[in-house]
Amino acid sequence: MARTDGEQCARLAAVPVLLLGDSHLDYIDTRRLRAFEEQVGDEVENDAVGGSCATDLRSQAGGRDLTAYAAVVVSVATNDASPWLQLTKDGFAGALEEFVTGNPGARLV
Repeated sequence: MARTDGEQCARLAAVPVLLLGDSHLDYIDTRRLRAFEEQVGDEVENDAVGGSCATDLRSQAGGRDLTAYAAVVVSVATNDASPWLQLTKDGFAGALEEFVTGNPGARLV
């Protein structure tokens, strides 16, 4: 039997959502975070930092077990493409691949 939307939300509410990345997530204020928490039914941790790039994701995760989260929302690319960072496409792809493969089983969005 398929789960209803309510059952799916209740299952996901067992663990929080984690936000990592750049200013696209960092700008979310407390009011918006609380509204999101009401929608997903649990805590939302926002550890995104404006100006971050793909190579910062591991330090933002801080050694946490990312499989403990219902979802880990990741936003990077804008700063990675900036001329002052000079990160190559391969460097960007490699940093993302390292983050993803270093967190097997994590529900990365």
